[in-house]
Amino acid sequence: PFRIWLQQQEQLLHSSNYGQSNKSIRSTVMKYTFSVPDMSCGHCKSHIESALQEWGKASSWTVNLETKTVEVESTEPACMIARIIQDEGYTPVEK
Repeated sequence: PFRIWLQQQEQLLHSSNYGQSNKSIRSTVMKYTFSVPDMSCGHCKSHIESALQEWGKASSWTVNLETKTVEVESTEPACMIARIIQDEGYTPVEK
């Protein structure tokens, strides 16, 4: 349900006429770090990793269960990544 909405929003972003400057911004890979305090086991870790892989818009990611952090490199904004993690049932807080 949410992933369908997210895909529709991404399609709107990519199909809209935002101007050349926004297109160059969107192609820059950024590294985001999220604290995920409710990630407590290997099953949680694999859920988040699978969701990021399925999403397909992260160039790399590291899910660290010990520090309860998720680091993601992507051209997408932090809010999109946070929603992917939230959709799996966790509470990400961008650092």
